[in-house]
Amino acid sequence: MINVILIGNGAREHAIAEAVMRSKHRLKLFSFMKANNPGIALISEEISIGSYSDLTAISAFARGASADFAIVGPEDPLNSGVVDALKEMGIPANPPKASLYVWAKVPEGYTSTEFADDLLEQANIVVTPGNGYGPNGEGYIRLSLTIADDLLEKGLARLAGWKNRKKSRSVR
Repeated sequence: MINVILIGNGAREHAIAEAVMRSKHRLKLFSFMKANNPGIALISEEISIGSYSDLTAISAFARGASADFAIVGPEDPLNSGVVDALKEMGIPANPPKASLYVWAKVPEGYTSTEFADDLLEQANIVVTPGNGYGPNGEGYIRLSLTIADDLLEKGLARLAGWKNRKKSRSVR
């Protein structure tokens, strides 16, 4: 049996957790999250909720799980030194090299589909509604970084214009 510790609680980590559990190898998943992700919790042997900056708690959780290797989500865990702490314990962990997508929270008052539709209609920006990735994706959109830099810059300028229009309308 291989024990895997997952550190992170976002949609990306949920997808990773599901992929891990589909492996032909016999794996047990242990997840350390800053907030409960019910989808991850459901397929984990054990979960712990805590701060990614609490390296002592993460290390204790990893030791308790007898982790053979770790999957560390980007952003907060990386910035908090989680990968280095796990490596010091002898648990192989590598930071993600890059991401092809950005997950962003939708503004208050929108579902992910409504926000994606609004961006398409109002600003000619194509994003993917997060609810297409399961219930935990609701409230988020996914933006692709796989397009040419000049197109990405144009899209970001359109997004800024959309935001400014929305602000000016709400001030009236």
